[in-house]
Parts: sequence; structure tokens; C-alpha cells
Amino acid sequence: QPYLPLGQAVARMKEQWPLPDKTPEPVLKARLDLSYALLASEESKALRCLGLLCRPVFSPWELAALMGPDEIIDEPNAIRLSDNLAQSQLVRRTSGGRAGVVTFELHEHVLEYAEARMLAETKEDWRDQRLLALTAAREARRRLADGLAGYLNVAVPALKDKGQLDKAIDDVRDAHAMAEENGRVPEVSLALATLADLQVELGNTDDAQELAEAARELSVFPGPVRALRCLGKVMRRMRQLDKALAYLAEALPAARDADNIAEVIRILIEQSAALALTTEPARSLAVADEAVALCRQHPDYSMLLSGASWARGNALLSCGRADEAAAFLAAAADTAPDDQALWRAWIYWLHGRASLKISRFETAAESATEAIDAFSAMAHRYGVAYCRVLLGTICEADDSRLDEAIQLLSDALETFQNCSDPWIEGDAMRTLASAMLRKGRPHEAARLLQEAARIFETLGDETSLSAVRERLESARAQSRWRGFHLTSMRGRQIGEQRKR
Repeated sequence: QPYLPLGQAVARMKEQWPLPDKTPEPVLKARLDLSYALLASEESKALRCLGLLCRPVFSPWELAALMGPDEIIDEPNAIRLSDNLAQSQLVRRTSGGRAGVVTFELHEHVLEYAEARMLAETKEDWRDQRLLALTAAREARRRLADGLAGYLNVAVPALKDKGQLDKAIDDVRDAHAMAEENGRVPEVSLALATLADLQVELGNTDDAQELAEAARELSVFPGPVRALRCLGKVMRRMRQLDKALAYLAEALPAARDADNIAEVIRILIEQSAALALTTEPARSLAVADEAVALCRQHPDYSMLLSGASWARGNALLSCGRADEAAAFLAAAADTAPDDQALWRAWIYWLHGRASLKISRFETAAESATEAIDAFSAMAHRYGVAYCRVLLGTICEADDSRLDEAIQLLSDALETFQNCSDPWIEGDAMRTLASAMLRKGRPHEAARLLQEAARIFETLGDETSLSAVRERLESARAQSRWRGFHLTSMRGRQIGEQRKR
């Protein structure tokens, strides 16, 4: 209760149950008494409940179990209460383990104080009931752990495909915590790999790589297969294509041997995307066609058809068949169901790219805008940034819209800089520099190109590095010419002034 008058808080503190002084420092106890008096009734009850745990680290679900039976709260409310206690500096929020599961920790002296308050202000039968409720909650989580594999294999991918990314991440973290509590190594591995899949979707390649490698180390199917696919996607994003294809080549036969059709299709989609960036894009089309065929042969996996269609459209575009790609992607977007909202957004973006390739600027802008709306509804800032780059490229083609292009590209670059996808950050710098050169801002363009060159050199992308260095020379030449031109103009102005 941050707005409680101090006098009222002190009065409330005097009315509290007297505690035996367990704290050797009277000043510290007085401070805790005052902090306790400032808490709202729900928060003070939460602190007393935490005294039942007799250990400093706790999970929100444990607090939720202890808070009944008078007021039953769910886990989000338990997190809210814990955060309120953290603001009062009675607990601190921590992120447990590699999966970033939310936990909280009581300071040692606060735990002693909570135990004392709990003993002084509650009855023994109430305490026994709450401990029984905690035991029942643990047993319920143990039973839920039996179904975690199915949940992680079916329900979470469905949430991702619908674009419910925040919920998917929260659910996977909870599943990971549940699996660890119950010593279920296969589910721990699967949860880590599933979280990696979500993180790479959002552009967090560093986190995704760490999670996928951790899942792979556990060496329990199907976690490592999914982890290999995610590592393949991370490497593709960084344009380390040999590594990407090696990971995917390792994952595919394992998925086939396990008859895991869904994972086979997802691996083929990713394999096609990686091959599309190589010097042999025709192989990409054959792989994408296999993914599409599997979706049609197995009705149970028809929900993966939108992703396979994206892969086929991407392969067609890489093969130089932009007209065909645009027509195919337009049809795929029209037929993509609502439960494939994420793939539909990426299809809109790719359709925009294909339309731009064949100079259908208005259609390209419409598709990019559709994609922005779809990604924004998912709070998918990384996807929105891809679309802003596309819109900025469209605007750059029109000299009268260069300012608009620079703004769009600058916004996209800022988003990419807050992710951990260095290649796309460098590519956005390269595109923004192009717009700035056309606008007559060569100094800024040169700075961007220098940084892009550093990124591509670090990643080992020689093709992009060569292109950026060539453009950098052009920017420097333009900058020197501009400097010479301005100096000449100033010289003429000074000469004319002296004549006068």
C-alpha cells in the first residue's frame, strides 16, 4: 500500500501481533515490522504463507496453492503478489535455469520473519490444511507431467501457428519447470528444444542456439531432433549454410526412423529455406514439393501445408520464377486457415517480395501492409521489422518517398539491433545505406556500410561482404565528391565577396 500515510502504518505496526525477537538486530526487526504494516492484506497473507515453505526459493504455483481456501488465486495473480513483495524488497525475482522460468527468492532474514508471522498469526489446523493443499498441487503437477510430451508436440506448436507466441512461451516454461520437478529428462529436453523453436522465430538466435544445444546434450528423442532443426534455422539466419544443412541432414533421417511425420515436414521446410540461399536453388524446390506432398498424403498433418506452401513459394522465387511464385503465394494466403496465422503472415511478406521482384509495387505494398497488421496482432516485432524493410525498399524506388523509406528502414534496423540476429541487422544497414546514398547522405551511408561489413566479415559471408565493400567505395567516392563540391562552392562565394 504505497499511499498509506506513515502515521497510519506506524499505528498498524503497533497493533500487530508481537513477535519474539528472532532477529539479533532490533533495528532490522523494526524495519520489517514497518514493511509488513505497509502491505495490503492479500500481500501480508502471501508473506505469511511463504513462511510455511521453510526455504527461500519458491515458484508462483506454490504460493497460489498456499493462498487458499478462502481466496483461490491462479498463477498469474501469484506472480503479481510476488512482484508486489519484490517492490517492497521483501523478495527478489529470479529467472531460474536455461528456460528462464520465473521464480522468487526470500532474503534469509525475511524468511525467518515470515515464519515468525505465520506462527504468530495462524492456527495449526489452518497451517496443516495449507500444507496438504501444497502436497495436492505437487501431486497434480506430477500427473500433468505424464502428458507433457503430447502437449509439447501438439498443443504448443498449435499455439505458435496461431500466433499466440507469448502464451506458447509461458506454457513451455511451465512445462520445463514441471518436467524438472519430476525428473523427466525426455520432457526437459523437448521443452528446451520447443522453447528454442519459439525464440528463433522471434529473432533471438543467441538464446535459441543455447537452448537447442542444451536440449541436444540430453540426447533424448525427440528433443535432439527438434533441437537440430532449430540449430539449422539459426545457422540459416546467420547465412552459415554448410552448418545449417549439416544439422538438418542429421535431423531428417532420425525423424524418418521415428516415423515422426510432423517433424519430417518441418525439417523439409527448413531444409528448403536453406537450399534456396545456395547456388543450387533448384534443389530447394524439390524438397519443398516433398513437404507439400507429405501434407496432402497425411490428412492429420494438413495443418502444416501453409508452411510447406511458404517453402515452395520461396523456392520458386529463388529459382527466378517470380511470376509463378507470386501467383502461388497469393493462392496460399487466400486458403491459409486462421489457425495458421503465423505462416499466413510470412506468406503475405513473401508475396510482397515476389511482387516487388516483378515491379508490381502497389501489390507488394498491400501484401507488406497485410503482413504488418498480422504480425502486429501477435506482438511479433521481428516479423514487423522484416515487413518494414520490404516497405522501405518499395518506397526507395520512388525519389519522392526517400524520406519515408529512410524512416521505415531506420525503424526496422532499431528492432533488429534489439534482437540477436546479426545477419539481418547487417542487411538492414545495407538497405538503409542505399536509401541514404540516393538521398545525398553519403557520410551516414558509409558509417552504416562499415558496420555491415564488420558483421558480414564476422559471420564469414563473403558474398555479402564483397557487395557491401563495393557499395562502401561508392559511398566514399560520393562523399569525397560532395566534400569537394561544397568546398568549391564556398571558395567561389568567398571570392565573389572579396570582389565586392
